[in-house]
Amino acid sequence: MEDKQKYHKILASWEVPLNKTTEQAWNELEPKLSKETIVVKGFFGGSFRKVAMLAAASVAVLLAVFFVTDNVAMREVTAFRKETITLPDQSIMQLNAGSKAKFAESWKDERTVELEGQAFFEVQKGKKFTVNTANGTVEVLGTSFDVYARDKSFRILCHTGKVKVTANGATQELRPGQMVELSQKELVKATFDVSKSDWRSGAFDFNNEPLQSVLDEIARQFNVKINVSGIEDRTFTGRFTSNNLQEALETVCLPMGLKYTVEGSQVQVHQ
Repeated sequence: MEDKQKYHKILASWEVPLNKTTEQAWNELEPKLSKETIVVKGFFGGSFRKVAMLAAASVAVLLAVFFVTDNVAMREVTAFRKETITLPDQSIMQLNAGSKAKFAESWKDERTVELEGQAFFEVQKGKKFTVNTANGTVEVLGTSFDVYARDKSFRILCHTGKVKVTANGATQELRPGQMVELSQKELVKATFDVSKSDWRSGAFDFNNEPLQSVLDEIARQFNVKINVSGIEDRTFTGRFTSNNLQEALETVCLPMGLKYTVEGSQVQVHQ
């Protein structure tokens, strides 16, 4: 018990550095753990230090907070990398980098998730499943769909089943291959190719998207800060993959006639 308390004391005193990579975060935490090389017999069948290392590495990419409100135990998760979460009803939520979600630890009558960012849901059949965002609401019974809700952007893609989307007093129902996007306070319906690769596989496609939004996505995927100015009215059509930062920057910047420099976790994009 005393050894476990030492471990918790170390992690409790360490704050997740949001502007650093997982490797940089671990390099800061590891020396603190190395001072406490502890072996606890029967604790997961191995040394406590090894378990501590695994736990600390996980903290750097996913921060989970548990709290109680109105006598309901809640869980709030923040993903710094793509992360898969199993919800209380065994539905699956795949959070994109830089996204947050909050939900009750136990679901009885209501299945509700509050989302900020982007997530793909694979919902188990059952009672109504609701995703609430600052820009609108998505309701389903059992289906799979993608929700993008960042700043003022709100976009839903239905992969299977049927999805009901509500925003600004308007409602749209989607079937597989259909999508809806909030544009000038109206829900605009369109279609998309379900078989096309998406962000879950590391491919990010854009169609006449503001260039700033594209660079923001690169920043989230590679945990870097991108400094840029003078591109407010420019848009981008194309794709990048999350395999390599240099490749992603070249794919987006070169066709736009832009140059870039990378120094650690800082990226400067310029004319």
